Amino acid sequence: MHHSCIVHRTSRWSVHLAAETPALVPYDAMHAQVADEGTRARLADAVFNIGMFAIDTPGSKKPRSPFMGALQTYVECLETDSEVRNMVLKTSMDDATKRLTLATSTNASLPEPLPAAAATSCPRFADASARLRGAVDAAGVAYASLLDELVHGPAAQRGDVDLYRSAVARGESLEHFHVFRRDGPPDDDLATLSMHTDVGLFIVMTAPEYFSEPGAVRLEPGAGKPGTGFILELPSGELVRPVVPDGALLVLNGEGATKWMRLAGGSRHPRPASHEVTVPDISGMARAWFGRMYFPPRDALLQGSDTPVTWGEYRQQTYSAFRGGQKESASLVGCTPSRSLLQDEGSCNDDEVYCWMVRKGKGMGRPGPTGLQMLGRAVG
Repeated sequence: MHHSCIVHRTSRWSVHLAAETPALVPYDAMHAQVADEGTRARLADAVFNIGMFAIDTPGSKKPRSPFMGALQTYVECLETDSEVRNMVLKTSMDDATKRLTLATSTNASLPEPLPAAAATSCPRFADASARLRGAVDAAGVAYASLLDELVHGPAAQRGDVDLYRSAVARGESLEHFHVFRRDGPPDDDLATLSMHTDVGLFIVMTAPEYFSEPGAVRLEPGAGKPGTGFILELPSGELVRPVVPDGALLVLNGEGATKWMRLAGGSRHPRPASHEVTVPDISGMARAWFGRMYFPPRDALLQGSDTPVTWGEYRQQTYSAFRGGQKESASLVGCTPSRSLLQDEGSCNDDEVYCWMVRKGKGMGRPGPTGLQMLGRAVG
């Protein structure tokens, strides 16, 4: 039996539980033709109203080595190999959390290899990461087909809409392995990555795993494992902490699923998931995570713009601006400048494969002390 994900709904004064959001669906149900009516309804609600759901993916959640062991072997690799430690991108986040990133990509359905140092020095990680990347790839292809079914319906057979499965097959994806570390307790007033939406079509990602340092021993649920630190904004504006089943993959919609895709008139739009990450107190631990952001194809056109611009042009403009130290002049094409800011968390100063941009709305983030949505100290 597959259980729905539980969500802790939090406020300054109380913590209570509510079931059914976001949905947990079996992997097979991603293929719309085999999903029963109830599962299809839950998927549609997740896609159009929530922007996020979890996938119960076969092979990704062995009890002692979720995600094919890729996160654990990444932590081990960083611990034991100085060349890899020196090679990864090091970023200091807003709350002083340190992030270590190993990046690769997939272009037009062809996966790029890991950086040579990691592939050579850490063969166990290279093998595990290949299997995790394969599972995520299969989930992304399945979700793209599901979007074609739910968003386009019969219009998918026409030539005047952009098919998601074609976009995924032709576009570029960035694939990042992260390890987060911190030397002290978090500042309650700062998020590691404040409330934002992603600029891509969607993300397929792991839930975070935690490992002791040194030793890279996985922390088990209920035995000292911290919460995910993930916060999701619902359409009502309520902030919730999704409690994700151990070993599940997560799918989050990005802005690109609507802004860079031609949809038929009257189509429902996938809801971008506004979310925040706050790394908890992890002194003596490593928080490991993997995510793949799917970008539109380079020839995809911005929808609703008076001036034709392709995704490739937009991507190059923004990357060049960030790389040149002119983040304030980075193109805000596709959004109203007074309402949102394009940010890169420092990653676009390096190679483009690290440039995972996000959109932060002005006023997004944690409400002040008198705000109705003040987050309390919930577990999860």
